[in-house]
Amino acid sequence: MKIMLLSDVQRKGGAGIAAHRLALGMQSHGHEVLWATPYPDPASPFETINLRDYSTVGKAARRIALTLRPDQRQAVDSQATARRIKDVIRAHRPDVVHVHNLHGAGLPATLPSELSRHIPVVWTLHDMWAFTGTCAYSMECRKFETGCDADCGMADSYPTSVPSAVPAQYQKRKQGLSRSGRIAFATPSHWLAGEAQRGMLAGYDVRVIRNGVELDRYKPIDRDAARQALDLPLGRPVLVSAATPGDPRKGAHVFYEALSKLKRPNTILLQLGGGTPEHLPGDWDHRVLNDVHDPRLMRLAYSAAMAHVLPTLADNLPNTLLEAAACGVPSIASDVGGVGEAMIHGQTGWLVPPNDPNALAERIGATIDESVEQGVARRRHCRALAETIFAPSKQAQAYIDLFNDTIQRGGVVSPVPKIHAETREVA
Repeated sequence: MKIMLLSDVQRKGGAGIAAHRLALGMQSHGHEVLWATPYPDPASPFETINLRDYSTVGKAARRIALTLRPDQRQAVDSQATARRIKDVIRAHRPDVVHVHNLHGAGLPATLPSELSRHIPVVWTLHDMWAFTGTCAYSMECRKFETGCDADCGMADSYPTSVPSAVPAQYQKRKQGLSRSGRIAFATPSHWLAGEAQRGMLAGYDVRVIRNGVELDRYKPIDRDAARQALDLPLGRPVLVSAATPGDPRKGAHVFYEALSKLKRPNTILLQLGGGTPEHLPGDWDHRVLNDVHDPRLMRLAYSAAMAHVLPTLADNLPNTLLEAAACGVPSIASDVGGVGEAMIHGQTGWLVPPNDPNALAERIGATIDESVEQGVARRRHCRALAETIFAPSKQAQAYIDLFNDTIQRGGVVSPVPKIHAETREVA
């Protein structure tokens, strides 16, 4: 099968990393993978098509666009990119177009529906943007269920908009879906599938296919060896987290407040990704690991830690949960979105109430105080969970099945093993 991935970026951000892992899995199954994006990765192992038009006409159009207002410029750019996508499809003739995030490149949410009238399309949703008026996560707002309006409190969240434009954007998405052809949807979590089907995707096929993680790259190594490789002391507690400052949704401020309450000054915090923390207790040993695209470094960071901390306020199925489990490390995470679907509470990690620094601090302290025997058993359970439900081969085959269903019948619903929200046990 010839599969064309369509996304805003390659191998950047959670959605880009998840898409890249899936593409590798499909390629390993013997399928041909093309990748179309306006922002290609020079190191991509796939045949990559740059959607930016470098022809004389394309350059002239961009020069003209620079004279327009930012909103007009974005509209012109997205229209030009949409035309380029159609040209690429005609030239390469893929069997299916697999869409991932588009909003990072300003591409219209109606594009997948439009393409589906000409070619089978499977759209993997990594957040809520496809079925809201503008936001990637609606937080407490439920207007997306009946119709987003101009009284929008999420317009200034990523991807930003203006409140007055939200109703039209919502209606365009809805109208685009009503005119779609062969299109099916996939989400990594049951939570996101449920949200989609409570809104404008009610009645559409939304299949739950969990993200995968490279089990041969992310795997446990001896904790002391990992700490020595990272030049960390052997006898002190270590936590690892990707809660980067500057993005309130990631909950870094909750984490830092929890640390101030914990009173464990000898604990080391490994931060995955850049950014300078604010309000971090001055006596904490804080170290930043910037190169989060290097699996070897990430494996060392996870393996060196006693726990991975995810204080997010809203999320789908974060890659860090999968990576930590594959490395045998339990997670302490907020009980929001699809987070609970990536762990068995009390066995491979713990769920805490969101935005509750006291509960987070209490759980971190209890984890640090666990016995060596408890920690060894927990690491074994984490790895077993990753091997059971996050194997890349399972994910790739599930998508191939969905592609075939979409090509032949327009997509069907197929259940997958579920971690029940009530018990956090694998069904």
